[in-house]
Amino acid sequence: MNLSFTGFSYLLGFFAIGLLTYRFFQYWRREKSTLSKLFLYVTLLFTLFMLITAIGGFFGKNVQILKGVVISATFLQALSCALIAIQ
Repeated sequence: MNLSFTGFSYLLGFFAIGLLTYRFFQYWRREKSTLSKLFLYVTLLFTLFMLITAIGGFFGKNVQILKGVVISATFLQALSCALIAIQ
C-alpha cells in the first residue's frame, strides 16, 4: 500500500474544517439568516472537497481515482466560489 502524506494532511484538514462547519451549523440554527446559511453551505462544500481529496490522496497510483478526485474537487470548488459570489 502506498502511504501518502497528502492524504493524511487533507484528512487532518477535513477534521478541522468539519469542526468549523459544525460551528456554522449551530450559528445557522440559532440565527436563521441568509448570510449564516450561505456561510454554512460554503464551509460544507469545502469540507466535502477536503474529504474527497483525502480519500483520493491515499490512492496516488490509481489514475482513474485521481481523475475522479480532480473532477469532483474542481466542481465543488467552483460551486463554493459561486456561493461566495452571491454573498
